[in-house]
Amino acid sequence: MFSFFRRLSKEIVIKTMIFLLVGSENLKTAVVPMWVIYQFLVSVVLLRQYIHTVFVWYELMKPTLG
Repeated sequence: MFSFFRRLSKEIVIKTMIFLLVGSENLKTAVVPMWVIYQFLVSVVLLRQYIHTVFVWYELMKPTLG
């Protein structure tokens, strides 16, 4: 009876290790796309802020520029 539990627990450990290895590979491969998406979103936010700043500057300087 104990040999059954020993074999069962050995199978569980092996399956868990395989699951963790596969999961870590998925995480490693997903890091690059997440980084690209993050960079894209940051650049969009910065571009919007830059356009807003230029627009506000232009509105403030309109009387001076003519």
